[in-house]
Amino acid sequence: MRPEQYQSNTTASLRAFHSLSAAQASELELGMSRVPGTWEIDRQEGYDGHLTLVISSADTTCDALFAVWRSGAELQMSTMRGDEQVTVQSFSSVKAVLLAIQSSIDQVAAPFLARAQTRLL
Repeated sequence: MRPEQYQSNTTASLRAFHSLSAAQASELELGMSRVPGTWEIDRQEGYDGHLTLVISSADTTCDALFAVWRSGAELQMSTMRGDEQVTVQSFSSVKAVLLAIQSSIDQVAAPFLARAQTRLL
């Protein structure tokens, strides 16, 4: 590459600056420890430093899955059932994300029950 080509690439913003911060991730992890049930939290970091938290139930009969990331100034949360995306919502704070997760769990006594697998013979 020629030096002028390096300069043209410097104007792009790095996604890591729009990522969840370590403090936000820790706050989400602490908040999830207070949510009923056993939850597993996996930190997924992209090659460019973009951090996403994947929150899933440790209970095998429950296929609840939430993915939380940051886009610009807002936090985004995707609610999943199995492999299907149910919703994507925007929030202004970690507390609002935690309230939405709690609300989603409270709406149904046994949220996101895993569907029975069937096989045609």
